[in-house]
Amino acid sequence: MKTGPTGRERIIYGLYETYDATREAAAASAALTKEPLMPELDAAMRDTIAANAALAPILNEANGYYERADYKVDKMTEGKLLHARIVAAAGPFLDARARVDALIRQEKAKVDMRRLDAIETRDGRSAKWRVANVMFRAGRVMDLMPSNAKPVVDLAAFHAAMADYGAAVKDMDTFGADKPNAFFVFAAEPRSLLGKLRDFQEAIDRVGGDARRAGGDQITWIINDYNMMVTTSQTATQFGH
Repeated sequence: MKTGPTGRERIIYGLYETYDATREAAAASAALTKEPLMPELDAAMRDTIAANAALAPILNEANGYYERADYKVDKMTEGKLLHARIVAAAGPFLDARARVDALIRQEKAKVDMRRLDAIETRDGRSAKWRVANVMFRAGRVMDLMPSNAKPVVDLAAFHAAMADYGAAVKDMDTFGADKPNAFFVFAAEPRSLLGKLRDFQEAIDRVGGDARRAGGDQITWIINDYNMMVTTSQTATQFGH
């Protein structure tokens, strides 16, 4: 990223063409003027729309350059210039998208909490409530997992989210101990995910939260398990009590 392409690379893959987001950007822009107004999130979304509009055409221009293999003719002259333009436009886009993602997660957590409260008001702390509670707590943990953009985990926040998730899983298991089929095929999945997450927690604790130094392919298995939980949670209580 710092030096860009040289033209001497053994393999040159190029880029991908971006999707046309004109319709989505228009819909999002229209939504920003509707109640309830959310000033911080609305501003971040406006910045994201503008940053995407600036970045996407450059990426598409670069995609054409590499697909035509123009770098073989101009010795990567245009590729170097395109790289500089991409880096300049990508920074604002990635920053704006990170702000939007963080703010949307905050709002989703509020909605999920209201959903939990609504289920408890209607049904008490039923099997359905416990599935929703486990998924809510698991989602909070997954939001803190590392990514390419943010490889270092906030250990304090991760430990707190893990404690909440662990308590939710234990509560679900206690509830279901004498209730056969209370959670159908979903029953074992929160435990399995928790075990993998605790292994991962130990690994990142040893390296100060830097997932790049933790090693292994734990994150892939964790994501797979979580995605399976999302799917099976939809029918988890169909035979429940």
